[in-house]
This record gives sequence, C-alpha cells and structure tokens, in this order.
Amino acid sequence: MQIMTPESDRIIPEPDRTAPESDRTASVADRAASVADRADGGDATGSEGSAAEPVLPSAGIVPTSKFIHDNASRSFMGSVSEAEPGRPADPAGRSERELRVYDLLDALGISYKRVDHPHTATMEECRGIDTILGVGICKNLFLCNRQQTDFYLLLMPGEKPFKTKELSHQLGCSRLSFGSGEKMAELLDVYPGAATVMALMNDRENRVRLLIDSDLLLLSRFACHPCENTSSIVMSTEDMLRVFLPAVRHSFTAVTLTGEG
Repeated sequence: MQIMTPESDRIIPEPDRTAPESDRTASVADRAASVADRADGGDATGSEGSAAEPVLPSAGIVPTSKFIHDNASRSFMGSVSEAEPGRPADPAGRSERELRVYDLLDALGISYKRVDHPHTATMEECRGIDTILGVGICKNLFLCNRQQTDFYLLLMPGEKPFKTKELSHQLGCSRLSFGSGEKMAELLDVYPGAATVMALMNDRENRVRLLIDSDLLLLSRFACHPCENTSSIVMSTEDMLRVFLPAVRHSFTAVTLTGEG
C-alpha cells in the first residue's frame, strides 16, 4: 500500500505545463474553491442506519474483445448518445451537482468527452457505454469502518471481486462495509449508483479518504460519472490524478487488490 499525493512521480510522468508549478497549484486551487463556493449550502442529512455487508453491483472494465451484447443491450444502446467533447450545449434537465462538475473541469482546463445514457443497471448496459468511451467505468465503492467513523471511496476494476478482508488488512482497520446512502449524500452529495471520484469536490472537509486500485493507475484514460448516473465522462488518468485531485485538495492511497482471500 502506498499513500501518495497527486504530485507523486511514481505513478505517471509529470505533465508538460508552461506555468511554474507554484502558480499552477495556486491557480487550480483558487478555481476549484470558486466552483465549490457556488454549491448548495446545506448538506443532506438522514439517519446513518447500520452498516451492512456489501452486495456489489455489476460493472466492469472489460477488454473490447469480450463485449457481448444481447437484444436488450442493443435496445439500451439505441438510446445512448455518441461521445461528445465537453459539457452539454443545453443544460436543461441537468442537476446542479452535474453542472458543477463540468464547471470545475472547464475551469481547470481538463479535456474530456461525455456520453449521455439511461440509468445503468446491468453489466451489458455498462459494457455498451464502455465501448463508446473506449475504457471501462470502474467500480466506485463508498465504504466505512465498523464504527462508521472513517469513510473511504474505493476505485477498482469492475471485473475484480471485492473482498473486504483483503482491503481491511491493507488499511489496518476493522472489517469494512458499505456506508449508508444517507452518509454518502451528506459527505459527497451523490446517491447510491452515482458514486464517483468527481464527488470529492463536495467533500470540503476531507472526510472521505480516496483509495485507488493500482491496476487503474496503469491505464492512460479514466472514466466516471459526473455525479449523476445518466452521463459518463472520460479524461486522461494524468489529468484526474495531477490536476483534478490537487484542485479539490485530496490525495489518494494506492492499494493492491487481488480479489482473493
């Protein structure tokens, strides 16, 4: 396990930037704060409930050669748009939380493509979107410890099984479980099914610790939801690690998961 700041040179080469590093860091932080200041003032609240053992949804990063679409999948794909550069031209019908993601990415100068689609609920639907984006959307798991005092957002390949014991051992904590939907809304301003690294822009008190499976760090591109499960975006992994994370003042911990044990 490695705890890394987004500037770590052990993951990917430093991007070629023209401005001095100190100026860049201050600039992106100021722009991120400006966008975050426009967010809704109140946090969602609700009872935490008891933490239950995770039942994981189907999702996946699957090689293109393995994409198999049945009739239902093809029907779903008929309602999916082609990937388009940048934010939607018409914001009508978009939530404020989704539009804030585009505002921040644009302010940071991050290039991305977007695809709109119905709510995804099956493996086939997720794979169809992966095909359009050219990379799979990873699992985004909102976790907490037994006492519900420590919270984590884990990013891992969709086809890899999640074993709580394996990750708990690496973190040196009691057995992990899913955090409640109420707590996810309170800390990240997203709902179950739309968890995403983009939601860290809403975690202004750094209550949620970001964990990234080391396999994802080997990919050149990164795909996720923009805080809503009816759109997906893709950007370079480098921009996500070195531009977005510093802007929202989060670091990450690289973990090595085998899906065994």
